[in-house]
Amino acid sequence: MTTERCGARLPERDYVRTIMRSIVLRSALLLAVLAGVSAPPAMAARAPQPFVRLAGSVVGIADVSDRYLVVASPATGQDRSREVRVLDTKTRRVRSLPVPQGCWINGYTPQTAGERLLLWCDSGSALMDVRSGRIVEEGLRPVRQDGVVQPDGQWSAIGTSWLAEGYEYRNRETGEVRILGDPPVASRLRNLDSADLSLLGFCAPFASKYRVLPTQQAGGRLVYTSHNKGHLLLGRCGVSRVKDLSGGPAASDGSLAHGYTAWAAARRGSGSCKRGVGFHSVAQDRTAWWPRTNVKGCIDFVRHTKYAVVVGTYIGVDPDDLDSPPADLFRLWVAPRPR
Repeated sequence: MTTERCGARLPERDYVRTIMRSIVLRSALLLAVLAGVSAPPAMAARAPQPFVRLAGSVVGIADVSDRYLVVASPATGQDRSREVRVLDTKTRRVRSLPVPQGCWINGYTPQTAGERLLLWCDSGSALMDVRSGRIVEEGLRPVRQDGVVQPDGQWSAIGTSWLAEGYEYRNRETGEVRILGDPPVASRLRNLDSADLSLLGFCAPFASKYRVLPTQQAGGRLVYTSHNKGHLLLGRCGVSRVKDLSGGPAASDGSLAHGYTAWAAARRGSGSCKRGVGFHSVAQDRTAWWPRTNVKGCIDFVRHTKYAVVVGTYIGVDPDDLDSPPADLFRLWVAPRPR
């Protein structure tokens, strides 16, 4: 059987082949066009959003939970008390929490854990709920080895499970007090988030590296700062090879919480000033940088939560601070978590 095409008579078999070849070609062209149209929006959706500057200045910052950060404002008033502000990194809203009379923040960096802020008070240490500003525990004093309460003592560190001061530990849930000697392994800290006060350490072959946070290792991955150059490195348990994330000295919170980490480092042309911000997604095994940050000034510290990346830039010293040396002042910038 034959078929006519453009005045020529073709066998039906050749005609069918010609039609199929045309369909395949047109389908390929259509897919190429669709790919070209859809690619730019997909890339744009993955591009990090710009940073937004928050009003005011701070002297210290600390993580509280997967959503909130606590910042300490410069000292004000005759009693030099520091206002506590809570940053909701999901909504980017900041609200103030008044510090009760007779209480203060120890130093410039708030001590926080599990949405609780550790305060020093005339009556002993107290715990404030950062959502409500309510004092949930107070009058907490360390206990000496002979069981006598230290009348002027204060707890200096807090975890989700324990308070700590030197070799003394108090369980936040049960009230149990433990007095322990030096850790059996030099330069190893106790994990205040663990029920048994286990020692913080990395998996092999990184056991000799210094670990300070429980969230530095998760899911067989770990991050730490190189001792000699200050680069932020990513490792995998059981593998000696590491990945240099920052490519230079980095400012980072050294955490893999919420499946990613973030850092600031100097980029080409910025000298030693850390102006570039990068991130690494553990699940996607993807490293990327903000194409161009709108952050003004050199970045001194980086924090990240489930919802956002927060960086701080140095702006000078507090002219009203009577301490010597006076407190450093920083400006905060926040950007949504990269996707």
